[in-house]
Amino acid sequence: MLLELLRESHARLGFSFALVVVTIAWNLDWRHYSRYWLRVPSPRLFKRESALRVKRESALRGFFLVSAIASIFGLIVDLVHNPLSLSMIGYSLIDGLLIVGFLAFIDIAVRLVLGKPRDRSVNEHHR
Repeated sequence: MLLELLRESHARLGFSFALVVVTIAWNLDWRHYSRYWLRVPSPRLFKRESALRVKRESALRGFFLVSAIASIFGLIVDLVHNPLSLSMIGYSLIDGLLIVGFLAFIDIAVRLVLGKPRDRSVNEHHR
């Protein structure tokens, strides 16, 4: 069974499944995942940086959307080009779940390190 999980076709299809799950998670919880790439400006710079912040968030959301579309397209291409059987889909899903589980573990650890996001409206009232 372990050798079946390691076959290239199963791993590639499993990675495609995992990529679709990850990119959909990016789109559903985009505020959290944007914290990985966009820094939170200091409270005294909110007015100056608000237009730039909106542009950066919009660009990142566009990236998340394009990534989701591309990953779904990639999954469809992999499904079309691989001879499908029930066992292949099963092993591929197991591979995908292992990848998603590993990435979920990392995401939970990063969420614990980053903590809750600061509420910008509270900071603006204390100036």
